[in-house]
Amino acid sequence: MNEKEKTKYKVPLKESYIELLRAHGVMISMTENGDPYENAIAERVNGILKEEFCLSETFAGHDEAARHVDESIQIYNTRRPHLTCNLMTPEVAHQASTLKLKSWIRKRGSQPDPVSPMYLT
Repeated sequence: MNEKEKTKYKVPLKESYIELLRAHGVMISMTENGDPYENAIAERVNGILKEEFCLSETFAGHDEAARHVDESIQIYNTRRPHLTCNLMTPEVAHQASTLKLKSWIRKRGSQPDPVSPMYLT
């Protein structure tokens, strides 16, 4: 399938997907261009919550899932040391008077973007 054919099928599928989500009152959160760097922090945190805190399991209901997410985020921020916070928890790191943030360079094309400070674990 060539690029033109791929685009022909991708756009209607995306639009119907968005319509379906909206019809069911689902809030949508997608990147504009499918750029993995656009939402890197959120994707990293979501991955950690799913893998380390078992948030990919099925819960009995919304209340149980919400309680488990809240507990996991509390542990993530207050008890889980992060390499990018010099092995402090995010809570302690944010209270510190000085903290050298880790940085990453966006690798796109021949000209890298300026270095952006980010909290990645």
